[in-house]
Amino acid sequence: MADMIIKTDPELKDNLGQLAYGIATLKSISEAQPINYKIVIDGEQFNETGVSLTVTNSGSVGVGSLQLHSGISVSDGLLNIILLKDAGVLSLLKAASSTLFGNDVDEVRHWTCKEVEIALPEEQVYLCDDAEARASKLTIKVVPSSLVVAVPLNS
Repeated sequence: MADMIIKTDPELKDNLGQLAYGIATLKSISEAQPINYKIVIDGEQFNETGVSLTVTNSGSVGVGSLQLHSGISVSDGLLNIILLKDAGVLSLLKAASSTLFGNDVDEVRHWTCKEVEIALPEEQVYLCDDAEARASKLTIKVVPSSLVVAVPLNS
């Protein structure tokens, strides 16, 4: 996912908006290699393999009301961890279906937590608030009520 965002052509984004990320995703699919993640979620360890791991507290994909995964809320005080298992065409179609229709699919794993530790076999590029960085281990924690967010009454 970091590569998709980093490799999105700024001019294309200016002209097409969020659709530019979709085009960059299609370009990145052929390069996606599975990574073995050791993930400790609120003290429970998981060993998972996937091509994309996202930790977020907002599920918005930036297009209308589409969410990365159903049930993500910026106000619940939880992090959401989303793992895309592989980048095959069928898996991507199922993941897109999950985003569009809010259904659960085996190709996408979802957890919620207050703290996550992620260990990677080697240093990887990741994004934090759209800033590129590299690491082989990350610890991410929720700091409840540390950010005030204003939303419309009809949200």
